[in-house]
Amino acid sequence: MLQRLSALSAETLAKLSPKMREFLDRPVLPYDPRNAELLPGVPAWYVIEVWPNKEMLAKSKLAARQFGIYVPMSADRVVKRGRLVTQSELLFPGYIFAFVWDVLQHRARIEQVEGVNRVILDANGVPLALSDDQINFIRGQEDVMQPMSVKVMKQSRRLTRQSRIRR
Repeated sequence: MLQRLSALSAETLAKLSPKMREFLDRPVLPYDPRNAELLPGVPAWYVIEVWPNKEMLAKSKLAARQFGIYVPMSADRVVKRGRLVTQSELLFPGYIFAFVWDVLQHRARIEQVEGVNRVILDANGVPLALSDDQINFIRGQEDVMQPMSVKVMKQSRRLTRQSRIRR
């Protein structure tokens, strides 16, 4: 038996069901087989379609599985209930971008993630890959759309004897 079972006392082992002993006796994997792997070849960005309003869920689940994820967003300033608030909007609702080494080998892993619908294919049935230049262009557009917040500090006007006289 493995170290896990040998670490348990004989009394504890006797209380366990045969099914649980079998479960504890199985070999331990050094990695999660659902995670991304670095494979030979050139990595690229791929377009992934997600279910409506599930972009952030799919992003967190894919990131937890070691995939590089990019979700372009813009921040808009809108008035809600008389207050000016910053609201984030997706630039491509229903789509996210994943940086993957070999998408054909990882496709099943990606499509099993909660919130993911499918990997987008081109006309030939090959996953649609984007170049780094295309992603950088999208990032540049995202940066242009972000409002820049600059705090302007009012200069304190100290009243001195001379400034009182001039008035």
